[in-house]
Amino acid sequence: MANALLAVQPQWKLFGYGEREPAVNNAALEQSYRAAVDDFRLRAQGAPGTPGEGLVVVALVLATRAPLQGVSRLDDVTQVRALLEDRARLLSSVLLGAEVFWAPELKGAGLSEATVMVRFPEMQRLP
Repeated sequence: MANALLAVQPQWKLFGYGEREPAVNNAALEQSYRAAVDDFRLRAQGAPGTPGEGLVVVALVLATRAPLQGVSRLDDVTQVRALLEDRARLLSSVLLGAEVFWAPELKGAGLSEATVMVRFPEMQRLP
């Protein structure tokens, strides 16, 4: 999925990022991962899309055995690209779980920027 997102870089408008503290054990890791998955699933479901226009939000939720590269600025395209390249290099031995969500779910539809900012307030405009 990271490679697919890299391929459409000219279309990037907004970016958001979140990271949870490292889990102390497998049960805590699974609980944290499930909470993130449930959160994005809830926000993506039922997002009011308009056919043929607007933005599409793609959320990638990962659980890994090792820390991943993060970002210090959400509005820096260079950091976004480096983060996605890092995710594209993940080995299956490091990956414990992965979920991808789209909003809106309706194929060929998009969301207004105002709707994105309400449903996904972590998003920041890219230059």
